Amino acid sequence: MTGDRRGTAELWESSVERWRGRLVRRAVFGQWLFSSEANHQTRLTAGTASHWFHDLCVAAKVPGGSLHRLRHSVATCLVGRGELLAAQQRLGHRDASTTLRNYAHALPLEDEEVADDIDELLRRPSCELLPPTVTSRGAQDPPGRVRVPVLGR
Repeated sequence: MTGDRRGTAELWESSVERWRGRLVRRAVFGQWLFSSEANHQTRLTAGTASHWFHDLCVAAKVPGGSLHRLRHSVATCLVGRGELLAAQQRLGHRDASTTLRNYAHALPLEDEEVADDIDELLRRPSCELLPPTVTSRGAQDPPGRVRVPVLGR
């Protein structure tokens, strides 16, 4: 990335100039950058954009593709990378809790090893899942044998 960062206003002006350059001389250019008409007098509706995207997906042989699924996929990817605030901004949520509520399933698990250890312990026979015993002579269970109490056994 270069040091030349362009603001939203500059990008908007640049985009408008490009679109105007595509028009026939003296053609009227409307106020809408995204339009279904060449003169940009009418804004592009979400429904029209959705239909266009669907047609592109059909032509590209992407079954079930939709703008909604694309939006959800991008948000899930961002949250999965731990970028909750980026997902919140991209989705336009006012509050990060809204994003978290909808995409918590995608959060990376930091305790995966702990979950694997617990799973391994739960799969052991119940006789190995008892606390170590001390006999009246002070002898304990053999070393290397872990006994863990398990609820429900």
